Amino acid sequence: MLIQIFSILGIIVSLYALYLHTKLKQDRKYHAFCDIKDQMSCSKVITSRYAAIFGIPNPIYGIG
Repeated sequence: MLIQIFSILGIIVSLYALYLHTKLKQDRKYHAFCDIKDQMSCSKVITSRYAAIFGIPNPIYGIG
């Protein structure tokens, strides 16, 4: 039961990261709720050069 709960949570987080990835490609000034400070910013991670492998966003791998 616990594995299923964590699996569902992982899929939800991956879906949000994919949404954030596409939203930030459309609007670079979009402010995500996970941007707490400059030192803790998921937008910086999503827009870094490591956020995609061969042009495929990393959250896709978390969903699949």
